[in-house]
Amino acid sequence: MGHVAGAEAGGDAAWQEDAFPWKQHVKLGTLALVLWILGALGFYVTLDLFGSTHITGLHAELAWPIIGLAILGLITGYIMNRYKKKRKILPLIHGTINVLLIILVAVECYTGVQVWKDFS
Repeated sequence: MGHVAGAEAGGDAAWQEDAFPWKQHVKLGTLALVLWILGALGFYVTLDLFGSTHITGLHAELAWPIIGLAILGLITGYIMNRYKKKRKILPLIHGTINVLLIILVAVECYTGVQVWKDFS
């Protein structure tokens, strides 16, 4: 059974479970975070094509914080999914990490287009 936020607070559990698709959030969030971590394989692409890494400037530099934040997102998400209980701080940390991550990934996409234009 998915996470039931209303169960702890004595609310209508059926409505609360439908209000937030917990299992889908976990699956899609995990997929996104793992794919962003795998994006680090770009280092191997630049090494293979150009014999060096970090020649793409900001695009390469953003990879490290993205990898770190994605790992933290996976860890905090795992804890909340594995040990379900009413929480205040950890969901806030998890959400903040992932909002920051989305912003960085958007910038990474922009710089990736610029790298494509510069090197193709």
